[in-house]
Amino acid sequence: MEAKDTENHQNKNSSLIHQLNELLADVIALSLKAKNYHWNLEGLAFIPWHVWLDEATTRLHEEADSLAERIRMQGATPKGSMESLRSHNRFLEGSLNREESLVIAQLKQDYQLLIYAVENALDSATAHKDYGTTDMLTVALRVFQKDLWYLKASSPENTNHN
Repeated sequence: MEAKDTENHQNKNSSLIHQLNELLADVIALSLKAKNYHWNLEGLAFIPWHVWLDEATTRLHEEADSLAERIRMQGATPKGSMESLRSHNRFLEGSLNREESLVIAQLKQDYQLLIYAVENALDSATAHKDYGTTDMLTVALRVFQKDLWYLKASSPENTNHN
């Protein structure tokens, strides 16, 4: 690849790299939020939620690692600093609410935002014909959609009390 081609490739991908870094901040922030709920949730369903939140945090960490590595493969620097998390993630600070229904509602909202961000980054990667990133984001999308499905299926409004 000639120098001019390399420069055009880097410029073309700069918006995608920016999206990936914002997504990285989102995934890290949500993993911290989920871990906080893992530690502090109380109630009759404590044990299954405690386990699920721990597993969800692990899945989020794995996707954050994939994102950061993909950013590095693109020749850019993953923005995983505390400052980057403060300024780039889309999530509100989670309250120290310990009530199961409120925690689930907040996590459902957060996962919906995360899925929307992944879909937007996936559209950009596809437009840039960056098939490696498209593949990685598709895997992440499936992971996050499954977690959202679990949260929706476990919501009190979906529980049949008959």
